[in-house]
Amino acid sequence: MKNILALFLTMLLLMSVASADPAVQAPPDLHLVNDDITFATSTGNYGWTYPTDTPDEWCGVEACGMAPTDPYVFENIEHLFLIDETEFALDWGDNSPDKVEVIGWENAVFQDVEHAGDYQDTYLELTDWKVVLKPGHVYSIQARWLESEEEKVSHGSAFYYIVTESTAALPAYSYTGNDPIVGVIINALLTDGHADMYMKKPGSVTIPCPIILKTEMIDEAHAKVYGNFWLLTYVKNGDVLENISGGENAAIITLEMVEGKWQVTAMEEAGDGEEYVADIKRFASGDSELETKYFAAEDLKENQETRTQFIKAYVEANDLDITAYQDYGWEPITLK
Repeated sequence: MKNILALFLTMLLLMSVASADPAVQAPPDLHLVNDDITFATSTGNYGWTYPTDTPDEWCGVEACGMAPTDPYVFENIEHLFLIDETEFALDWGDNSPDKVEVIGWENAVFQDVEHAGDYQDTYLELTDWKVVLKPGHVYSIQARWLESEEEKVSHGSAFYYIVTESTAALPAYSYTGNDPIVGVIINALLTDGHADMYMKKPGSVTIPCPIILKTEMIDEAHAKVYGNFWLLTYVKNGDVLENISGGENAAIITLEMVEGKWQVTAMEEAGDGEEYVADIKRFASGDSELETKYFAAEDLKENQETRTQFIKAYVEANDLDITAYQDYGWEPITLK
């Protein structure tokens, strides 16, 4: 469970502690869901009571953390980037609460916490577990699970925090280079379903990083291209493209010239795990240099020059105010 419980976690035993169903020992995670994304919120304070295996015995948990308007929240939880006001369904899995309240503040509250009330512009008591969120805000969602007089079930309340930021929709990627083989391969990868395998967010863009290892011209109208064809998805955060998802596609791609234009006719991809190694060896067919290149192409850090080249071309073609790109947990890479 993602959380920002930075101060302390106190276990309060209401009676003797016995083993309990782990599925009800804490409030469930909350995800925001719509047709475009699924976003995991961050759990704040909560109080939770659950039954033990012993009749008439209960166990309680009190978890205390930061207030939603504390600057620590802004700095330490994942932000949700929105282009405009966006509706989400609130998803607690199979353990939905009985009551839900939503409070929202403008993000400026983080610079003026003492006057938080001046920035509050949202208060909702939900009935259908759907909410519209605005960019540039912090939200606190309080969910309550009421105690049942008929069943011995878990109950309590929990706060969930969301920080939203405004982002512009990035233009779709289009290859602007002059290599017709690279162009047709990229177009195929972006349109044949490969790009759909990776997480997207509103306004995100998928930029390819094709690491071509060898091109074999069978004749004037047929070719095979050996390589690892990465697809990476980004969102804009200030002047940085942040990588949010992506993956590699080690493969052999077969092309045919039809009416003066190359077309992709087949793509044989390496499998996973042990199959991956076996397939790479089969692709290389005894060519040790090609095999070594395939395994080296698994590491984006070793192929940073190619990746930067494609990102820089995209930025320049669309006249974007982007100066760097960044992978989660790494320093930004400047576009030079």
